[in-house]
Amino acid sequence: MKKNPGMRIKDSKKRGEWAELMFAMRAIEHGLWLSKPWGESKSYDFVVEQAAHFVRIQVKSTTFMKAGGYACAVKKAYAPYRGNPFDFVAAYVIPEDVWYIVPARKCKGQCSIWLQPRRQDLKYSPYQEAWHLLRGRDAPQPARVARIEACADERFLPLSELVFQKDVFTTETRGHGEDAGLLRLGDTARASDCLVREFL
Repeated sequence: MKKNPGMRIKDSKKRGEWAELMFAMRAIEHGLWLSKPWGESKSYDFVVEQAAHFVRIQVKSTTFMKAGGYACAVKKAYAPYRGNPFDFVAAYVIPEDVWYIVPARKCKGQCSIWLQPRRQDLKYSPYQEAWHLLRGRDAPQPARVARIEACADERFLPLSELVFQKDVFTTETRGHGEDAGLLRLGDTARASDCLVREFL
């Protein structure tokens, strides 16, 4: 098996940063939308968009082999995380190039988890490469606009002169004379000859 380049990074801090980059690359390959919080004060490393909500990801990695598997620390400094600091742990077993996407509740209060990629009958086996958990397949899809049609003549109004008030567009009469009145959804106004229809 070809040696993972991450094995050559001896500094644990730099290796952790490299693991975050690897997570971002793999997540994008799986079609996930990522955001990263500013600074390092948060207890999570990434946010993944799931339709109408977001989930927080803490990225961990390990090279430490133990009893035929790998021990991966999931603690903060010298103690387990407290409260509800993130939603998933993304644990990267660097020598095996394998990811585990573990719900936070499955490792709550623990300092480390034991991962053995070559076995499929252990506690964390169901979470090996479980990227679908971050995709949120069961999450409701956002509403869509069926169709919007619009047109305008050469006397169109600047966007800065349109004001939205509930269901009504109003226009300020800046040099457009008395023709600039009210433009309602579905109506046509001589000032801009706009038509908006089939808006859901």
